Amino acid sequence: MSPIFFPHRRIIILCIALVLSLLVGEHALAKAVITEVHWAGSDLSTSDEWIEIAGIDQEASLSGWTLTTLNSSSAEVTMLTFPDGTVVRPGEFLVVSRFVAAQSRLLSEPAFITSAMSLPNTKLLLRLRDANGQVMDQADDGTGSPFAGTNSTSPVLKASMERVDLSGAGDDVGNWVTATEMVGWANGQTVMRGTPGFARIGTSVGSSSASSQTSSSASSASSASSSPQAGSSASTSCPVLDPYFILQSGATSGADKVTLNIQLGTHQGSLTSATCVVDFDDETVSQSCNPPSHTYDEAGTYTITAEVKNSCGTVTRTMPVTVTGSSASSSFTSGEVQNTGNSSPFIESNPVMNEGKGFVITGVLPNPAGKDPGNEWVEIRNVSNQTASLDGWTLRLPHAKKSMFTFGSVSFFLHESKRFSDRDLGMTLGNTAGELSLINPAGETVQTLSWKDARDGITYSADRPSTLPAGPVKAKVLHVIDGDTLDVALTDGGHQTERVRLIGIDAPELHASDARQMLLGRRATDFLRSLVEGETVTLEVGPDERDSYGR
Repeated sequence: MSPIFFPHRRIIILCIALVLSLLVGEHALAKAVITEVHWAGSDLSTSDEWIEIAGIDQEASLSGWTLTTLNSSSAEVTMLTFPDGTVVRPGEFLVVSRFVAAQSRLLSEPAFITSAMSLPNTKLLLRLRDANGQVMDQADDGTGSPFAGTNSTSPVLKASMERVDLSGAGDDVGNWVTATEMVGWANGQTVMRGTPGFARIGTSVGSSSASSQTSSSASSASSASSSPQAGSSASTSCPVLDPYFILQSGATSGADKVTLNIQLGTHQGSLTSATCVVDFDDETVSQSCNPPSHTYDEAGTYTITAEVKNSCGTVTRTMPVTVTGSSASSSFTSGEVQNTGNSSPFIESNPVMNEGKGFVITGVLPNPAGKDPGNEWVEIRNVSNQTASLDGWTLRLPHAKKSMFTFGSVSFFLHESKRFSDRDLGMTLGNTAGELSLINPAGETVQTLSWKDARDGITYSADRPSTLPAGPVKAKVLHVIDGDTLDVALTDGGHQTERVRLIGIDAPELHASDARQMLLGRRATDFLRSLVEGETVTLEVGPDERDSYGR
């Protein structure tokens, strides 16, 4: 009872409080953590790397926070300082990338772009520090090989490393796994595994208390327009599928009898854990994503309906089949694509070699605004009536230090365009003058584009006739690129895909050098995405059908 013991009691209480605060650890303080790391690069470039950050518990301001890595000398260096006004919400996933989406395999524009993004394949250690420099989170431990992920293409695909429990320690090797899903990649790419901008299946997002953790997976609407968006909340961040039909053999129309063999694929996610029900509209139903060959021997019009279901819900695709009673020949055989105008975005055969004029150069940017290295590009479009591969095609640029580049197996969907940067090609396009030729595997020059005294930011392209239907046209918005640009499929034009630039809107750039402009660009992109992505819209062409970028 003596008063002399009170000070000691206070000291003991303070010591206990201090010990408890140390035991709680840094993750109890963290409101944002590193959730996924793609350190292996992509098939486009070894520098195509990115990091995903997610909010937990409550909304967090990242103003002044830094994302750091270790350089080759094991010194900690800053890759990105988050600009004022940066906020991440619980279950929101922000991607920090080396490149913009057009120069990478990412489906959506990253939230932030930094040329300082460089992730080592050994001794990986990433830290997320607050504005005061305190470490709020880390990924890996800076020793040996990365905790997870793969850096190979065969027989195992390149894969990111994903965090299992967002509230668990980032320096615990048991809290990281190699990605197995394929969500968030551009144009349905299946060359890598990871979920950039989306939640990993089974990831815990929520309170740091083990008793209150919640799964980020949730049901979503069954329509295709309910596809999750990068940066969306955890309640919609499960792998919604985007299925399509593959015609392996046979035809979709013919006289007297039609036999076909179809299979289901998906542009996004994986069918591994999905169930498929295929109704051939003649009292035949298959519960396989790869049903057996089927024959229609009575005249009529049939609609094949495929229902593909996973944890997100059910997505339906349809394909028409016509059997005539005359001797008319089949109008659509395997290896060709028929655009049906129904809910199925594509009907695809396996990619085929394209020996003729199946590809064209639609644009060249030899002198980008700002720095040239890494920002020059060549855009190539598949103009055939089928999916096709660039394997064996060559670009030739006479008088350049590297004058030839031959493509490997790069697959294109119907009417798909892809851009290849100067780094991808190993070519410097040249500002003074250039003459770029596209050569098919038979050695024939399909097209040549030339330029002289290239102006800053001007794209050079060949004159081409209109490929758009006359008048206003209906289109489904596939993907919002930024605050004033989007990709669409023309539902009135055979599901032809186009990149559209909105007239009268000049949104801030996502890859601006100014951090505030970059943040505003992200907000503009999110706003446009909330308005139109996944929706059907009406497009009207302006006075000039296309701009200098071919949009």
